[in-house]
Amino acid sequence: MIKVKDLCKQYGEGDSAVQVLNKVSFQVRKGECVAILGKSGSGKSTLLNVLGTLDKADSGEIYIGGENIIAYNKIKQAEFRRRKIGFIYQSYQLISILTVKDNILIPVQLDSSSIDWEYFHVLTKRLGIEQLLNRMPDQLSGGQRQRVAIARAMISKPLLILADEPTGNLDKENSLEVMDLLKECQEAFSQTILLVTHDLDLAKRADRVLVMKDGRVDI
Repeated sequence: MIKVKDLCKQYGEGDSAVQVLNKVSFQVRKGECVAILGKSGSGKSTLLNVLGTLDKADSGEIYIGGENIIAYNKIKQAEFRRRKIGFIYQSYQLISILTVKDNILIPVQLDSSSIDWEYFHVLTKRLGIEQLLNRMPDQLSGGQRQRVAIARAMISKPLLILADEPTGNLDKENSLEVMDLLKECQEAFSQTILLVTHDLDLAKRADRVLVMKDGRVDI
């Protein structure tokens, strides 16, 4: 599903340059949940941003589902990102003036695609939010908001889910619950998940763990 080879990313120039990604190489199989551990500043979030085409690598190769996304121009990358990648963030990033239902459907509507209502109902039921669809985000708990964010990330049936500290704003109980839900969705929908976290207990629930240190990945 994912093949990364010699990925490099530097911020700044000259004496102030910081090598955030330093020849990062790894692979992820289809349907696998892989956790990326590492201290703050190790390059975890930058790696996810580059994989999600939100940031540009200086050099290296990235293949997702057999497609060389590094070679795409900005328009093609945006299209690939919209259709093939689902994002889950620590801050949820729900739109406050939209209902839960409308927040979930945003990726499909932005792509002008038809909505698979059967899948929508199966997904929201599995995530335990089928009774919350008409509520507004400010009427939800943190755990419920993250469930909505997971549904939004998965509604377009993407090749890959990129989750950046998805439980960072939750307490321990809700964190473990959200991770269990991600694992359930992985198994139910054959979803491939790349998860950045600093929580060792969450990482243990993944199929495999990669450790980042000083811009490198320890496989």
